[in-house]
Amino acid sequence: MAATGLSGLSGLSPLVSPGPGFNLETDIAWDALWMLDIAANNTLVSGRFSQVDDATGNGNHMTQAVANNRPLKVNALTNQAELAFFDDLRGDMMSAGDVAAFDVGLGNYSAFCTVLATTTVGAGVFMKSLASGGTAGIYFAHDNGTTAYYYFVAGTGFVFIGDSGDNTTHSLGVIRRGIGAGLTEIYYDGNLVTTTNDQGNHSNTEPVVLGSTSDSLSFMDGFLFSAGFISTDISAADMKGTLKQAMQRYAT
Repeated sequence: MAATGLSGLSGLSPLVSPGPGFNLETDIAWDALWMLDIAANNTLVSGRFSQVDDATGNGNHMTQAVANNRPLKVNALTNQAELAFFDDLRGDMMSAGDVAAFDVGLGNYSAFCTVLATTTVGAGVFMKSLASGGTAGIYFAHDNGTTAYYYFVAGTGFVFIGDSGDNTTHSLGVIRRGIGAGLTEIYYDGNLVTTTNDQGNHSNTEPVVLGSTSDSLSFMDGFLFSAGFISTDISAADMKGTLKQAMQRYAT
């Protein structure tokens, strides 16, 4: 239920203050093709996010023109950072359209997001996928059922990477270093948790979306804080640093 997400805000214990001039991209020190830091770069209309800027300067901003589907601005309890709450019952979501940078084909890539999901509603956290629900996209999601889980989904389907039923912030990451067994690395809360074989040819005309599946059949309920994508395989150390700094930014 949507109310669960707002009441879950009490679980957001003190966030690490970003300090003057904090920038998620430059502080993490990797030059992404697409990067979101919701607390730092956004446009509000009547207390809801109409746009979250691409912090890389590449102009792939997430927008929502429909007022009734904009995520709500909620201030953190400690440093008053602006958080985006996506309400599944309203169908809150944002889109950047078809971002060509995500179309890496069979090439390598790295991606991450920091999120707090508050229900077991199956939905996308962020993704660029096939509208049919196929697995030729690159996305993070959480599944439905009695217990919610965060998954990474790519060319070979779902990979379980952790429990999301605890109203706690989690950071998720993936690096593809080639096509083959063990060449795609899956990270959870700053740690490498498993490897898989992402064989997907990641090129399609679907939009990059936040808070929903690309065919808008299911929606996330909870908070999305930051996300990023780059069409190369960064080092394991850089991914761990990315996720740990993102967790410090939005620690619970």
